[in-house]
Amino acid sequence: MTMKLPVTVVACFLVFVASEVTEEDDVLVLSKNNFDDVIKANKFVLVEFYAPWCGHCKALAPEYSAAAKKLKEKGSLIKLAKVDATVEEELAFKHGVKGYPTLKFFRNEQPIDFGGERDSDAIVNWCLRKSKPSVEYIESVDGCKQFIDNATIAVLGFIKDTDSLDLTDFEKVADELDDADFAVANSSDILNEYGITQTPRIVLFKNFDENRVDYTGKTLENLKHFVQVESVPLVSEFSQKTAGVVFGSPVQKHIVFFLSKSADHLDYVNRLTEVAKQFKSKLHVIYVDVDVENNLRVLEFFGLSKNDAPTYRIIELGEETTKYKPDTDDYSVSGMSDFVQRALDGKVKPFLMSEEIPTDQTGAVRVLVGKNYNDVVRDRSKDVFVKLCKFFILGYTLCIH
Repeated sequence: MTMKLPVTVVACFLVFVASEVTEEDDVLVLSKNNFDDVIKANKFVLVEFYAPWCGHCKALAPEYSAAAKKLKEKGSLIKLAKVDATVEEELAFKHGVKGYPTLKFFRNEQPIDFGGERDSDAIVNWCLRKSKPSVEYIESVDGCKQFIDNATIAVLGFIKDTDSLDLTDFEKVADELDDADFAVANSSDILNEYGITQTPRIVLFKNFDENRVDYTGKTLENLKHFVQVESVPLVSEFSQKTAGVVFGSPVQKHIVFFLSKSADHLDYVNRLTEVAKQFKSKLHVIYVDVDVENNLRVLEFFGLSKNDAPTYRIIELGEETTKYKPDTDDYSVSGMSDFVQRALDGKVKPFLMSEEIPTDQTGAVRVLVGKNYNDVVRDRSKDVFVKLCKFFILGYTLCIH
């Protein structure tokens, strides 16, 4: 015999389940027992996966709580939540957490990586933007011009059939990317204004470098790659903001040029622009002003000092970070282009910056430095457990496990 529960009993049960979600400083505390329920019950949830011992997580905590409070005061539907990933290891693994803090935004249960800055106002603004439709629909030429003028990077999809797969792909890319505004336009007046004779067609407009770039690829991943690459200027000055854009790009190779603005080194930027044009989509070019105090840590990462400027390195990111040091003092456009091409062709040996190997390596624990890392770690005759104390790249740190 099956017993049916009265509606009031079911409602009380649901209220009881909801009450199991506790708050700390306006932030929901999630575990494997309530995570899925909270994500399903709320249209927008930003989740922080953290470790109690992580210094970056501790620094983020007050900003994160302040953002949660601001959203609550605005009456927003957006919820901020957190998961102690050292306790909820299964949840962390399920959601691909590899470092702390990791922030993921769930919209209609679909996660995307958080791509904003980590102060309270930036978190609020990013979440509010992501809670809105990712694609705008434009019906007039004036509206189209205004959309392009108001955006740093505007991606226009000239797509006639609003039920087509092309639009679905377009919306997926818009959902995932933070640094561009997306819109769909399909009226005949707009198509004529922008010289569109065949649809679907996607065009990117930007207020730097060349103004218009037409997309010629065919797939979702190619479109995403296209927008990410075109969102990066030919040459960028290194800063907290630009680093996120440049190093968040799918392009893994970068020229990092060190110069001093006070020493009138800016002529090198013009040369770098010409080099960048030759290798667009293959590498990004970024310059570091050595006069900026916060940039000293970048110099240290490359084993350089202010007195070494002007100079440059090529860095390749990935599972392993590889650096290339120019083997010539020719910093002309042709000289730098020649070295870059040889590096891309694998004709330049990586530059290995390393401390000397410690003389006493007889203990149970060995100290690894650049010069002996591969010899020890890649020795197939032995199992090696390596403790990495810090992941450091161009002055940006992330706790890893």
